[in-house]
Amino acid sequence: MGFFGPNVEKMEKKNDVNGLIKALKHKDSDVRDRAEKALVRIGKPAVEHLIQALKDENSGVRERAIRVLGQIEDERAVEPLLLYLGREERHETAIQLKEKGWKPKTLNEKVAFYIALEDWKEVISIGKMAVPYLAKLMSDGSPRIRLKAAEALIKIPDPIAVPALLQAIYDGDAWVDIHGRVMFTDKTRFLGGKDALSVPLAKMATVRVSIRDMCIRALVAIGEPAVEGLLSAAVGPVEVVGQVALCLRIPHVRESAFSALTRIGKASTEALISLLKNKEVDVRNRALRALQKITGENYGDDYEKWHHWWEENRK
Repeated sequence: MGFFGPNVEKMEKKNDVNGLIKALKHKDSDVRDRAEKALVRIGKPAVEHLIQALKDENSGVRERAIRVLGQIEDERAVEPLLLYLGREERHETAIQLKEKGWKPKTLNEKVAFYIALEDWKEVISIGKMAVPYLAKLMSDGSPRIRLKAAEALIKIPDPIAVPALLQAIYDGDAWVDIHGRVMFTDKTRFLGGKDALSVPLAKMATVRVSIRDMCIRALVAIGEPAVEGLLSAAVGPVEVVGQVALCLRIPHVRESAFSALTRIGKASTEALISLLKNKEVDVRNRALRALQKITGENYGDDYEKWHHWWEENRK
């Protein structure tokens, strides 16, 4: 030990690799930094010990071990580093692999590598094969990473991205309220048909206005395929698409359903006319208000007049 801590210089002279690795978790950042540099200078004799250090319970030790291995010219370091592309230290791992000139050989390696590098342009270029990897990032501890992954999903032109994207936007973090609108700007992102409806339909029952509004925007973006599910939700309590029970908080669900039907517009007209025959006064009144907004017409709650008008104007 030195006067203020471990004698890093002495350990380096003795090639005391284990001692230096232990110093990587010292409370003094200067000691940690000097130990890291000493391990780089020792080089190849430290590789096997550093590989073992990758399993250390201290994340700081793991990250420094990755950084040192990346700076030592030794092929033994590559395979152990690959295991960390999908873990907490993935970004540092990818940086070190890139510095070594390593190139991914398989599709799995390619996706994991570019995600770890946070090279979202390359991830998007991979296409739908990247979707399962991006979906996993929706449980990442970093809101920033979740947002970037969601934005990448939006730009992958394939319906298989829809379920992951719809699930991702309801994780309860503040970033959803701030950035959620980004996820509903492109109609082509919601071509998943009924399979894409269960999440937004279910979430219409939430007490949080911001989440309900996102659900409405999602359903409006889906458009005509959403009308059938919204029709069921509007008259609840019933079980609808994806066996989602919407019997809770009926006023919220009904209000949200009619809001979405109104904003979908003409594609909802026939469904709304059918609701004029509903036994509930509240349902009939809401349907009438929606029809008046969509069409600019006013035939009161007379189903026959609305039906006749629609037959003449549906095209």
